[in-house]
Amino acid sequence: MARWLFLLRIWSISRNKGLINADVLTATNDNCVQDFANGKAAMFSNGMWALSSVLEANPDMADKIGFAPYPAYMPNSKPVVLSAEDSGYCISATTEHKEECIEFLNFLFSPENQKKYSEVAKAPSAFTDVDAEWAPENVVKEVNAALKSAANIGFTNEKPAGFSGDDAGRMVQELLAGQYTPTEFASGALPNANRTVVFISEIARLSLKKSTKFFRPINSACP
Repeated sequence: MARWLFLLRIWSISRNKGLINADVLTATNDNCVQDFANGKAAMFSNGMWALSSVLEANPDMADKIGFAPYPAYMPNSKPVVLSAEDSGYCISATTEHKEECIEFLNFLFSPENQKKYSEVAKAPSAFTDVDAEWAPENVVKEVNAALKSAANIGFTNEKPAGFSGDDAGRMVQELLAGQYTPTEFASGALPNANRTVVFISEIARLSLKKSTKFFRPINSACP
């Protein structure tokens, strides 16, 4: 309890000093992107898909973007990055057009088309035979370094997610709204929502970190 309470208090102080945006409860994804691209926000948590929006809003950000995994959840564990496929395709077992479906997917997944898709989406390809220039070289290096330094996880509710629709997410929002003190929040959250406090602890660590670059944890939910 003492450990989490300490981190919660740091986070609360950070919020009170304006290190966390005042509209955190109402900011849209576009608001997050615009504030980050224009230098109003030093960091934000989002997925790789936000890169194209950031560069579209401010192309000069290309050499100012850094990436970081979420710090380790527990002692003696590695930092984590949500790096996994986010969609897939299937063919119905009862379709009368199985061969046509296979032909279409082969076309869709060809290296040439995947290269085009990757470069338009500004995201790395999941295929190892696709050589795409999906981002400026320095951005690619930052992403690869973050991936190598962390444990890669798939989509899961156990990753830091402050605005999830369960009790944990609601408690985070109520804390942001000032309905809980750090002590009250820790007492209510720890017995059944430990991962909520983990989310807050990482926000506390990130909000106090000073850097010349703008950091965005990779492939995580946007608060």
